[in-house]
Amino acid sequence: MKPLTFFLLVVVLSTGFNALLLAQNAVATQHLTMEVKPVVRLQVSSDPLPLTVQRTTTSDGELSVSDHSTRYALVTNVENMKISASIDRPMPQGTGLSISLQSVGGCSRGEVDLSRAVVPAEVVTGLPRGSMRDESITYTFRANAEVAELQPESRTITLTLTD
Repeated sequence: MKPLTFFLLVVVLSTGFNALLLAQNAVATQHLTMEVKPVVRLQVSSDPLPLTVQRTTTSDGELSVSDHSTRYALVTNVENMKISASIDRPMPQGTGLSISLQSVGGCSRGEVDLSRAVVPAEVVTGLPRGSMRDESITYTFRANAEVAELQPESRTITLTLTD
């Protein structure tokens, strides 16, 4: 075989072989799962100050005292959320406790009686997606004339952000 013919044969064979190698593609696949989870966070600043009513010799009606020292903040990516409030056990006879949450983004229900609200009561509705900060919480404690004295008692108030 002549050197030129041999050279051309090698070039043709190697080109064909390289083309065959290039035609052999390696394929790999992956399965990807994506998800956006709901974000629902509610935070309060601290416990409110003690609520104490003072009876005087001339007090014969209902007395009340309010505290608006606590704040709340929330963040959610869910539309039309609400905040509910509940109390761990009913208030003593002749007393009452109410709560009011300020809301720039939602609809506050105003002053909501929690005295017997062991089942959650709605306090803010229609909350949009987004965040709210530094919203005020007001607690009002009431005692009527039949309550002469009440030793200090505590209640746990639970605020819940739900859809």
